[in-house]
Amino acid sequence: MKNILCVKWGDKYTSEHVEKLKQQVEKHCSYDFNFYCLTDKPEKEYDIQLPTWMDEYYIPEKNFFWAYRKCYMFDQTKIFGEDSANDEFLFFDIDVLIHKSIDPLWEMPMDKPYIVRGWWNNIDMCKKNYGKIKSTPLNSSVIRWNGLQLKKVYDHIEQHASMIFFTYSTIDNYFNHFFYNIHDEEDCFF
Repeated sequence: MKNILCVKWGDKYTSEHVEKLKQQVEKHCSYDFNFYCLTDKPEKEYDIQLPTWMDEYYIPEKNFFWAYRKCYMFDQTKIFGEDSANDEFLFFDIDVLIHKSIDPLWEMPMDKPYIVRGWWNNIDMCKKNYGKIKSTPLNSSVIRWNGLQLKKVYDHIEQHASMIFFTYSTIDNYFNHFFYNIHDEEDCFF
């Protein structure tokens, strides 16, 4: 089964933003798919209650790791059950604009999961700022995976949550340091 996901929490975005994303994927995907929104305020039939166990590690006054809520979907069996272990998944941030077919995202070889490579970020600058935890070449606005490919990420967060939440201000920096080889982009998890 193909599943398209988004995550909405707080008051920055509304259910209208989710509806707009849903309409875009319906328009630009010719495959059958299920659409879901993980949210802290379920309202629609496609909404799923966002888990909260990571909330205890969030440091709001530092705004550290604020997009951690995306990580709940990386072990989708906790959300969709064991039957989802063989499903295909595609995640979009709510503010993504889709102008063309997303079918090619379902047709990629899936030997490993995919994340957007921020072509707008200069790789030499990313390398220079690696230790400063900024200018990552990754952008988690679009993530594509099959089955339990991202469970490794979920498990890592579960085991090291307090360190990760304290250290990384963004999920992209966390991915960059643990699951991406900035010096050899062919040899990395994503």
